[in-house]
Amino acid sequence: MGGGDLNMKKSFHPNTMANLERVFNAELKRDTEMKKVEQLRREIAEERQREDMQKQAVAAGVVKAKTARLDWMYSGPGTAQGGQDHEEYLLGKKIDKEIDPLQTEQPESHDTASGPSMFSDVTMSVANVQRDTAAKIREDPLFAIKKQEEQARKNLMSNPVRLKQLQQMLREQTGDDDKKKKKKKKKKKERRKCK
Repeated sequence: MGGGDLNMKKSFHPNTMANLERVFNAELKRDTEMKKVEQLRREIAEERQREDMQKQAVAAGVVKAKTARLDWMYSGPGTAQGGQDHEEYLLGKKIDKEIDPLQTEQPESHDTASGPSMFSDVTMSVANVQRDTAAKIREDPLFAIKKQEEQARKNLMSNPVRLKQLQQMLREQTGDDDKKKKKKKKKKKERRKCK
């Protein structure tokens, strides 16, 4: 009587809808992966071409070589690439024309005794950085909490009576734990004997 392919009802048969869908999804995924890999290869090739062109331009002297890529990370806070302090600009001190293009050229005549020297600017910026760092440490809430804990620990260690009380409490707590463990062991032994 009945006909038909019984294998079509099995989960492993390749012509079932679930298996056909799985195969289709796997092929689609493979195609997208291949497209991504190909795109990455193209991008890497373009980047290599750009680097080669840059090296050739530097070698020919057309473009200057970039050497200071990470210097901005190691400079102090508020310093620009030219070494000028942006805080000085905000405070109204004289700065280079490169930072303030609106500033007109004015003849500068500084006497060494009365005018600011170039070393005073450096020492002031170093002092500002040190002051800022000290203020950050002073105002840090975690630092204040740690300081309070340390002070409380010092007070506890300097008070021998309180220290002995704490040690005795600690011994009692550990002693109670030992007693509980001994009681449990005895109960287990009694249970084993009863069986």
